[in-house]
Amino acid sequence: MNRFTTLVSLATLTAAIASPALAQEAIFPRGVMYAEEEYEEEDDDIVGISASLGGGAEGFVEDAATSFTDVGGAWNVRISFLSDFLLSPELSYIGSAQNIAAAGLDPDAFLLSNGGEANLRLNILPGVFQPYVFGGVGYRHYQIANSDVNTSAIADDDNVGIVPVGGGFIVRADRFLLDARGTFRWAFEDEMLVLGPDDGLGMSTWSAELRAGIEI
Repeated sequence: MNRFTTLVSLATLTAAIASPALAQEAIFPRGVMYAEEEYEEEDDDIVGISASLGGGAEGFVEDAATSFTDVGGAWNVRISFLSDFLLSPELSYIGSAQNIAAAGLDPDAFLLSNGGEANLRLNILPGVFQPYVFGGVGYRHYQIANSDVNTSAIADDDNVGIVPVGGGFIVRADRFLLDARGTFRWAFEDEMLVLGPDDGLGMSTWSAELRAGIEI
């Protein structure tokens, strides 16, 4: 009788301890709980901000400008926001350097630019491979560098407004990304070369760039 009572007591105690765990397992199966925890952790871990830097090639579009300059190097630093949304704002520093040749310029002179632009990127697809298009507005300062004397028809410097448009794609690997894009920058208020009262040097450009960065 004492043995039977002891067994019943142990069974009752075991059932009382196990019941909450069994009930929780029945309501939230182990796989579902793991999936929810993993999703919440991943969701909290991704902010959608990326920083990247890179470079490529850049040249002018109009014949007047290409007759004085060569295709040169370009570089940039870019910060993007809301990368997992349909629309992602971007802020960028941009720079370039190109050989320039004209009568009255030092043979070693080159054309240097620095500026910034703000773009709005339309992400066509989410995920590891993300094609996109973009457009925006910006500003560049051009100057003749490495020339002590300038008696040419080209001004020493110029402030130019730009409207960048283009497209590209991003490839992601964990938190790292590669971004390849092509950009056309339409220029306005560009008066660096004046041949006559209404004749200026068109300074619209094209560029092809590859950047690497990290996403948080």
